[in-house]
Order: sequence, then C-alpha cells, then structure tokens
Amino acid sequence: MTVTRPSHLVERAFERMAPLDGVAAAPGSMGPVGPPPPPPRGPAAPPADGAPATGTPGAASTDLVAINELDPVSLATLETAGMVVAGARRSKVAEEWRITASQLLRSLKRMQPDDGPRGGFGRDEASPARSKRAADRELPPGANANLLMVTSSKPNEGKSFSSLNLAASLALGSGIQVLLMDIDSKPGALSELVGLHERPGLFDMVSDPALRPAGLVVPTAIPGLSVLPIGRPAAAGPVSTERTVTRAVVDTIGRIARQFPQWVLVMDSPPCLATSDASTMAPAVGQIAMIVEAERTQRDDLEAALELLRPCPNITLILNKIRLVKDRAFGDYHYYDA
Repeated sequence: MTVTRPSHLVERAFERMAPLDGVAAAPGSMGPVGPPPPPPRGPAAPPADGAPATGTPGAASTDLVAINELDPVSLATLETAGMVVAGARRSKVAEEWRITASQLLRSLKRMQPDDGPRGGFGRDEASPARSKRAADRELPPGANANLLMVTSSKPNEGKSFSSLNLAASLALGSGIQVLLMDIDSKPGALSELVGLHERPGLFDMVSDPALRPAGLVVPTAIPGLSVLPIGRPAAAGPVSTERTVTRAVVDTIGRIARQFPQWVLVMDSPPCLATSDASTMAPAVGQIAMIVEAERTQRDDLEAALELLRPCPNITLILNKIRLVKDRAFGDYHYYDA
C-alpha cells in the first residue's frame, strides 16, 4: 500500500508497520514457543471487586481462575474456532502469529509505569531509547497498560481469528497469564465460536457488580489462557442496546485490569465503523491492534477508523489475509508446513 502524506496518525502507524511488510508494527525477534508450565490453581479467591491493586505485597490476587468446576474449552473447540498456533505441528502462519504476539508484548511492557504494581507482567530494562519511546507513547489518564484491544475498520477482516491467535500466542510464548475477553455482541462472535455464548460473563458483571470475575472466567486447554464470555443478554429490552459498551462496561473492564495487573487482557471488539464500542473503549486501553485485510480494506476506511481511536496513542496495524510470495514468505525452511 502506498501512502502519500496521510494524517499524522496514519503516517506513524504505517511507518511502524513497515519493518515486517505489514505483518506487525514493532521490530524484534520471536520469543520462546514452547508451552509454559500450567498456571497455578490455588484455592484462594481473588479480592472483592474494587480492592486496591497497588505495589503492596498481597494487594492483588494472582489467581483469576478460581476453582469453579468449569470444564475447560477443549483444544478441538479452539481449533474449530480458528486457532492455528497450538497444534502439534509448526506452520508458517503459527510462527508469524507468535512473532506478532512477541512484538505486541514488548510494546505493552514498555508502557508499564516505573512505579507499577508488583507482580505485573514486566517491562523492558530502562534505557535512553526506551525512555524516549515510553514518553512518545505515554498513556492517557485512566488507561490500563495490560489492556490490548483488537478491532478492525469493518466486519469480516479477521479480528476474532486474530484475537484468538494473539491471545494463545501470548500465553504459549511468554508464560504470561492471558484473559481473552469478548465484547462483540454480534451473533457468531467469539463467545459463540468457543461454545460459551450461553454462559454468564462480562455483561452479567456490569448488571450485577457483586459478581466476581473468578466465578465467570473459563479456562482453556492452553496453559495460561482463559476466556471471559460476553455474557447473557438481559431478560427484557432491546438486545442491540443491552450489550453495548457504555461507561459502566469500560469501568468494569478497567476494574478487572487493575485488580489483576499481572494478566494481559485481550479484548475482541466490534469493528470501528460498525459500532461505537471500539471508540468508547479506546481511552481505557494500553494498546490497540488494528486488523487490516490485505487487498480489501480501503484507505479512507482505515483513516476514519484510526481517527476514532485517536485517544489511544499506541496503535499497531496487522495486515491479515495477505498472499505471500514463496521466496519472501517466513518459514520456508523444511521444518514448517505450508
């Protein structure tokens, strides 16, 4: 895609995307791909919602998934939903997603504050270059560094597929606990893809603040990866307005992020030009992954979507569904399948 003097936000985004020909925005190497040890399943329940998440030892629980007797989402279900990074055989697509996730994680770490809560998911070592990048990407007040929102300009660009594989790659490649959150109420969205559309979830917490996330989060067969479904619609009222991202939803998600700062929360959001949900969430997240469908997404649509997300200073473009020429494709060595 040729860009000629777009608005400054788009120009910065394309410059950041350029090093890997549109695969991901931040340069860097791939992290380890072997699965980490299974996460602890201690019996201790998390603190009540609203409990302080400060640097004081013991202020925040490390176990978001309590012993709630929920069956984990099986690997077969995840693969049917589109997961490609957890199979027994390595592939080019899986390796590309692992690299992309590694780069996003480094960007999230750079945004961790120097006085952030103990037990967070970490940050890069201080350096003049890192300090300058951190200053350039300073989060607005109220934003949470461990919140990563995945969205797109329009429907069918692959954002749910991307959310699922980014979250799984983060869990597999870093050992970090990852919570995949569905905030897209469209039929056939992520919660339905993984068979959790009839379970209580995020919007139940919004309706009943007494609910704790530990009772709603569902583990998966991937160590370190859990899912918070979107939740059930209310018994009365128009569904189209019941599961819309409002200030109450933003506050609930922010409370989870602050209560569990050692987790990375990956949110599958509706497309920017389809609903107002992504633009409403933008001021509260640490980073946005904008999925761009190769040879289909129009530049005007992308510019309009990026303008709606302007409150978040950290936007990564991920070019999806690209047709790679064999001599330029990643993973041409015989280790990988096509």
